[in-house]
Order: sequence, then C-alpha cells, then structure tokens
Amino acid sequence: MISKNNLAVIALALAAGVSTSSAETLLWSDNFNDDIPIGWENNSVAPFNEVNQQFVIIGSFPPTPLDNPRDAIAYGRHPIALASLPDQQTLEMRVDLAGANQNDALAALQFFWAPEYQGYLLFKDQDEVWLVKMYNGTKSLASFFWENLPLKNQNVTLVLSLTPRGSDLRITTRVLDKDNANAVLFERTVTDTLQADPVLPSGAVKGFKGEPDVAGTPLPGENATAYYVQLALTWGNSENASQPAAEVIFDNLEVWQYESPQLAIQNAVVLSWPVTQGEFVLESAPSVSGPWDPVTDAWWQTNATQCQVTVLAPASMTLFRLHHAGFPSYIPFDRAQGEIPEGVAMDQAGNVYVAVGGPGGPRNGQIWKFSATGESSVLVDFGTPGVTGLAADSLGNVYVTRDVAPHQGVYRVSPDGQAVRLPGTEQIVFPNSLTFDPEGNLFVTESFSFDPPLTPYGYTNYIAPAFGRGGIWRIPPQGTAELWLRDDLLSGTGSLAFLLPYPCGANGIGYFENALYIANTERSLVVRIPVLSSGAPGTIETVAQVPDPDPSFLAFGPPVPDGLALDVQGNIYVPVVNRHAVIRINADGQAWTTLATMADRLDAPASLAFGTTLAERTSLFVTSLSMVPGFAGPSLIKLDAGIPGGPLP
Repeated sequence: MISKNNLAVIALALAAGVSTSSAETLLWSDNFNDDIPIGWENNSVAPFNEVNQQFVIIGSFPPTPLDNPRDAIAYGRHPIALASLPDQQTLEMRVDLAGANQNDALAALQFFWAPEYQGYLLFKDQDEVWLVKMYNGTKSLASFFWENLPLKNQNVTLVLSLTPRGSDLRITTRVLDKDNANAVLFERTVTDTLQADPVLPSGAVKGFKGEPDVAGTPLPGENATAYYVQLALTWGNSENASQPAAEVIFDNLEVWQYESPQLAIQNAVVLSWPVTQGEFVLESAPSVSGPWDPVTDAWWQTNATQCQVTVLAPASMTLFRLHHAGFPSYIPFDRAQGEIPEGVAMDQAGNVYVAVGGPGGPRNGQIWKFSATGESSVLVDFGTPGVTGLAADSLGNVYVTRDVAPHQGVYRVSPDGQAVRLPGTEQIVFPNSLTFDPEGNLFVTESFSFDPPLTPYGYTNYIAPAFGRGGIWRIPPQGTAELWLRDDLLSGTGSLAFLLPYPCGANGIGYFENALYIANTERSLVVRIPVLSSGAPGTIETVAQVPDPDPSFLAFGPPVPDGLALDVQGNIYVPVVNRHAVIRINADGQAWTTLATMADRLDAPASLAFGTTLAERTSLFVTSLSMVPGFAGPSLIKLDAGIPGGPLP
C-alpha cells in the first residue's frame, strides 16, 4: 500500500516465522507497606525500619577502614524461596532507590547464598556505580567495575540480573529512570567464569582494599542451602574522620525468575522497500482506517539500497506502512526572518530547544521548542535580541542567557513559557553559556566584564583595555548568583575585534567528574576548573590548545571555539566556528579527531548539546550561524557521536 509518506511497502511473501516465549515467575516482592519489616534480618551496625511505606536504613559510621570497608555496612536481608539457579534461566532483582541524604551514602542491592556467603552487590550513589563480588565467607571482595558517572540518585530502579550459562554466570546491572518511563541511565554486563577473571586492582575504588578473583565456580554448589536478597547502606568516603549520619530509602522490591524460552512456529510476512532518507517507524493495522500500531516483533535486514523486514503477523495485521518518526537530522532556519540559531539544549522528554538570536527580523529573541519528532513552536518570545546560551533541567525548565542591557542575565523559562530573571544575574555583564552540576548549581560563563564599570553597548570604538576579565558565575538552587572565579585564562585577547565589538573569553561550558570545562574563544583554549568539595574553585589549568581541523582556512586566523559538550567518557566536543567543523578532543587533551565538516552542511557551528533520551543519547545537536554566502545557511544539525552524552542532573 501507499503510506501517508508516499512510500510503497510491498509484501513479498508469507513465511514460517520462529518466535520465542518465556515464562516469568514473581518469586517474592515487598512493597514495605507494613509497619514493621516482616521476615527481614539485620546486622548490628545500624537499624532499618519501614517508614512511610518505604524501607529506610540509617547509619552513623566511624572512619571507613580502607582495608575492610565491610565494617561500615548496614543491611537488611530476606530469604528467597529458591531451590537453585537453573542453567539459562535468569534471576532478576529490582528495587526502587527513592533517595539518599548525601552523596557518599552508597545504596546496595545484593544477592548471595549460604553457607558459602558468596554473591554479588550492585552499589549506587550520586555519581558512582560499583559491582562487587563477595566470597570466602564475606571476607573477600573483588570489584568487577566502578564507574564514576553523575547519575540521578532518587526515583531510580536498581536492577541486578544473574543468568547461568554452563559453568559461567552472566551478571547484568542497570539503573532505570522512574521519572522517564524507566529509561536506561546505566547498563553493563560482565561474566564470572571458572577462571580467575580480571577485576579492578586493590585500591582502585577510593582506596578500598580489594581482592583478586579466584578460580572456581561462580555458581552456588550442591551445598547451597539458602538464598538471600539484601538491601544495604555503606559509606563511600574514605576520609579519616567520623561521618555524619547517612540514610538510604528503598521501595518496591521484586525478585523474578525467567525460564528458558520456548520455540513456536507462526506465520510471518516479509516486507521490502528502497532505502529512504529520514527516520521512520513500521506500523500495521487491520484496515486503512486503523488503528495503526508500531510493529514490535520483527527481524530487520538492510544494505545500501534495500530494507527488508520479517514480521510475525497475526490475523489482525493485514496492512503495513512507514510512519515518519524521530528527530530530523537537518532543520533549516530563515536568515531573512532573524532566525540565526545559537544556543541548543534537550530536555529529558526529548524536546530540543534553540535560542534564535541573530540580528534583525521579527523572530529574533525567541526560544524555539522542537518536539521529539521535529514539530516546532515558540516557547517564549522576549521581543528583543540577545538570547544566547541554553540549558534544561530535569523538571522541563529551560534556562537562557540574555546578553543585551538592560535585560542581561539568566532567565528560567517554565514549560508554559513564563520567563523569570534569576536574582543576581543582572550583574553579569555578558552571560554566555551555562551548565548544571549534579547538585543543581548552575554555572554561567561571562565572556567579558567592565573594569571600571562602563555603560554596556554605549561605545562605538573597541578598545580592549577598557574591558575586564572573563569569569564564571555560580547560581545555587533557589539562590542568588555570585561571582565564582575570574581569571586571565577566562579572558579574551581582542583578536576578534574586526568581528566582535568586545573581547570574547569564556564561552562554552560543561561539567564532568567534579570539574568544569570551558572553551576560551579568543585564546583558542579548553581549560579545566576543579569544583572542590566546599563548592569553591580549584586551580584552573589548560587541558588543550584547540587544534586546527583545516589549516587551509589559516587566513581566517587561529581556530575559534564557541560551545562545548562532554560525553560519558570525558571526551570534549568543540565547534570551531571559522573552520566549519566539530572536533572531539580526548579527555586527556592529547589527541583529537574531526567529527563533522562542511561536507555535513556545517556553516559556522556555534553551540552543541547531547541528546538525553534513550533514542538520542549518542546524538549531538549542533547549531550553525551561517557565514559562507550561498552555502548551507543557518541550521540545526543532528550528528552521531557514537558515545552517549552525560545525563541531565
């Protein structure tokens, strides 16, 4: 048939399809709605109880011993009605982590068996995920992995899955976002084998003593008489001082067993069509009038020219179509209407926001909102030029910098388009880009200041010494903006005076592993500023001189970086405006690659931001200002970085 996108989808043949089905059994669950924990056992380190229909563990720990962190763990454990771990069947434990009262309070979901007291623990706090093997009667701990990731620490689900495969045990860990349809925030799988498997060396995890993995079965032996699920709290800070009381809150614990899949034969339809530009969803319906539903049971095969899919087709699926879906890879803007895109950000629902801030035209000074499939609307119209940087929080609010007096500052725009200037930000002379840290602090780059204060934008001649240094401002949650750091490495040089009526220093900004990374436009640098535990700035340092992706443009001066983004590995992404390229600099600053060029229709790229939804985690959204007459023009382009970006705080 012909779909509404005018694409022919042709049924080639009926085929015999093979499908699988697997039985799932809920072995045990506890929603903690009782006044007391029934059937739970605890240790003597700290109490646990059921409070407000949740499982709460509170502990005041002494200094954590680096050689034996087990001495600083409080837990509650409950037996599971399990006879064994059958081969090729998955045992899965899920528990909601409702929250923790401080960053280093490590919540743990654990499975183990007695009398060996061997098992596996999944730890999670504000910025760490840690998988540990416990053996030798709890006397030994081996760390399979430890990831330092700034993940949210409330309203998430911890998942620990164990699947025996012959003599091996496959262990899958996940962190799911309950506020975002259980989107996967973290997933990693390891295999424990009969051999001594690679584990992290002792001291690799905050200095804690770890043991090597030893040869031997990773599975319960014939002597295993009892199986347990355990919820625990431990302290993840090795400072040599007594720690404040820590608390973690769990809810909705479930233990499932998934049996081996069973094979079945049923009818299938094979569909084929030419490769088509754009993103589409295959849908089916019993008639032309619908209802049209996405096809889920299918096997896809594609090559350079042809797409082919085999669909398990019940009687209700008689018609098929391709329906356009997903965010488009290219969105053009109209320069004549003042549509010059600058800042870009994506919220957790998949909406992309663009600051339209070019000179002239009726649409200058607007924030555009694009849905997850590319439909556009105006979120807010400030009515005056000078909207620049964007960021989004986990509640759907958008934060925008405005750089033209008397409206300069940082504005919070609610989902319904109401804009409010944050207190204290009117002091920022030229606010540019912004980013959040995991605690919700908003950091803003100030590309230049006035020292002594001058009337902004009241001058006609650009004299660099009349301008002060660039800096970083910090806005605490519900607080007032304060100058956080001012430094020469955040200041411009005046090298772009032929183009800009002001020096441009600190520009793009991002956060990764307790540090801010900033692109300095005129110095062509990426610098790093540690964020100390007190919240104060550490010593600023240069990470990299921005490399030149195309020296043939040397007549236009050295590379001019603008925005900045980071992926989950700490790699740094920078748009180079006067080279029409986006580059990726390794986390150590020692190597780099070109990610996109004019061949990808980049035309003076300005800002960039990673996608935040599961479907767009590796997507990099880039705005192009357009500086090449007759070329691509202003646009929003979606690139594939191949590596996920960090999540929203």
